[in-house]
Order: sequence, then C-alpha cells, then structure tokens
Amino acid sequence: MRMMSFRPLGLALAMIAWAGPARAEETLEDVGRHLDNLVRQYRTIRCKIRVTSRMVVNGQVATGEQDIYHEVLRLPDGRTRTRYETRGKSYRQGDQADDVATLSVYDGDCLYDLRRTPKGTYAMKSRPERNPYDPVGRLDIARRQYEARLLPDRTFEGKDVYAIEFVPRVSDETSVTRRMVSYTDRHTGLPIKTISYDADGRVVNIAEVVESALNEDIPADHFEFRPPPGVEVTDTTGGGGQAGAQGAAASVPASSPATQARADATQAAPSSRPAGTRPGR
Repeated sequence: MRMMSFRPLGLALAMIAWAGPARAEETLEDVGRHLDNLVRQYRTIRCKIRVTSRMVVNGQVATGEQDIYHEVLRLPDGRTRTRYETRGKSYRQGDQADDVATLSVYDGDCLYDLRRTPKGTYAMKSRPERNPYDPVGRLDIARRQYEARLLPDRTFEGKDVYAIEFVPRVSDETSVTRRMVSYTDRHTGLPIKTISYDADGRVVNIAEVVESALNEDIPADHFEFRPPPGVEVTDTTGGGGQAGAQGAAASVPASSPATQARADATQAAPSSRPAGTRPGR
C-alpha cells in the first residue's frame, strides 16, 4: 500500500469552500474573487470542525472521529499566521483505536508540522511559497487538482445555500473519497458543511463547523511553535536539523480514516457560522 508523505493530504485544499452570495450568471472565477475579498476583511478567524468518517479499507469497516481547531490571524501587511490542530481517534477492527494528533503552525515565515502517531512523534520545518492555511486563493488552488462546478442546490438543512462540487482531476486508488460537496450560507458567505462520497456514492466523511468566531483576539503564542521535549525538528529550509525524521514520519496509510478525514475536513475550514458565533471587534 502506498504511504502518505509527512505533509497531510489535502493541505493545498484548506478552506476552498469560502464563497459569497451567487447570482445565476456568476462563474467560479467570480466566486473566487468574491471570497478572497470577503476573507481579507477578517482580522482573525477561529473555528472548530467536527469530522466523522466511515469507510471500507481493505475489506474492513474503519471509522474515525476528529475535532479540528483552526485559527487565522491577518497582519496589517496582508500576511497571515495560522494554527491548524487535529485531535481524534481512528478505529479499525472493531474497538481497536489509534490516537491521532497533528499540529501545523505558520508563523508568518515558516511552517512547522508536528505529528503524533502510535509509532512516534515527528516534527518538520519548511518554508512554503505561501501559507497553505490562508483562506485567500483557496478556490483557485483547489481547481488545479479538482474539477469544480456550481450546483443548483438552493437550500440545505433549512438554510439558503451555495453549493460547489469537487471531483479529483486525477484518479488516486489510495483515496477513498471520489467526490465532495461543500454547502455555503448565501447570507454570510461562510461554508456550512462538506460531505465526501466514495466511488459507490456512499458518504465516507462529514465535516461540519460547530463553533466559529470572527475578529476576536487570539493570543500571540498560538502562532509560535514549540516542539515537545525530546522531539527534534527536521529542517528542510537549509538551516540544519535531523534529516531522518521525515522518512520515519511516513507511517500512516493514505487511506486511513484519520488521514482521509483530515484531507476532506480542510474543505470546510473555517466553515459555517452557526448559532452562537460571535462577530468580534
């Protein structure tokens, strides 16, 4: 079975579902420009995403449960700092469960990835061309890997919505998900839920934002990375570090529920604005 790389699947897809109210004549390009203008208005974004998964892996039913915490701070010069943390369990063979925890922090210059698995804890430092967890430009980036189209759906769970369907441009046999649909509130311009389907049309992942807030203060140390004691950081920026950790970190199959859930959950983050969401200062 092909193994995943240390960088999480679907990283480039973070928050592609941001969108605003659409008119019948609007195109995906129009939507992309609108959502970018919308997101730039927010000084901070905080959300909690609840992800549930159920899929068949190698003939066995596997399930997963995750909570994802996503924070975005936009600086006066337009750059962003972000924190993206996952906590949950991946279940296989009945009640057998693996704890899954990841953390990605972008401090405005470098990206730090931390992954805790049953086989160990691994950390990596990199310097991407752009912050992969910045919602600006998400739809354009997603369309490089996915065929996207606007759906005619007008309501979902009692809300006026705007729906986008995503289908991978290149088939990947290690990926259970073959189609995703993101539902967005037309009045707030913020996503509500992303549902992922397998090749037979069965639901395999549901990612829904259960808490969110805009423009509230976030402590500055949330965007600072401090590795756990004893964990060395693989530095791919040329600044040194342990070269062996990256290979050791490739320990989770690409089709595991936890990996697939995180890949699909990024479609919904930050998402909806349910009751209780507080626009901040």
